[in-house]
Amino acid sequence: MGGILFGTTPEVVKKVRTEAYNVYPQEEVPLHYEQLEFLKYADAVAQEAMRLKPTTPQMYMESKTDVVINNLSLPKGTNIILQNKVPQTQEHYFSNANTFSPERWLVNACPMHENHSPNVMRVFGGGPRFCPGMFLAKSEMVVLISVLCKHFDFSLQSDVTDIKERFDFTMYPRKFESNF
Repeated sequence: MGGILFGTTPEVVKKVRTEAYNVYPQEEVPLHYEQLEFLKYADAVAQEAMRLKPTTPQMYMESKTDVVINNLSLPKGTNIILQNKVPQTQEHYFSNANTFSPERWLVNACPMHENHSPNVMRVFGGGPRFCPGMFLAKSEMVVLISVLCKHFDFSLQSDVTDIKERFDFTMYPRKFESNF
């Protein structure tokens, strides 16, 4: 789904590219883990892509004990499905919630930073079911975004309105062609 976001926002690709050339100008890829902390815009792009297009649209859980949540009684063994994407695209959690805006993740660069709630994001699960590979996955996303944007331009071969998401255990586009 990130390819769709890159194909429709060349200004974002340009900002990531500029950052990459500033952080690792001579290398094809960042060679040291420490360089990742300087890829702040690529990290913001990853956060925003996960917010708008989470790869895991829902979490499946089971109550281990009888519990009452907001006057709703859930007996032990109740299957619970949490919709990850729903709160991440609601205006009371994020200003301009359906707009791809990586700047919202940059504290000093964004006037709407105070108007978003990153704590509602559950793309890596939550509580005892938090993904143990979260930090590695995020690091890989930042590197991949940075490297791809440094070396390639993106364009869509289809109209963005023709691309439909397939809702499954993971999210992916049904029909998607791009050039880079």
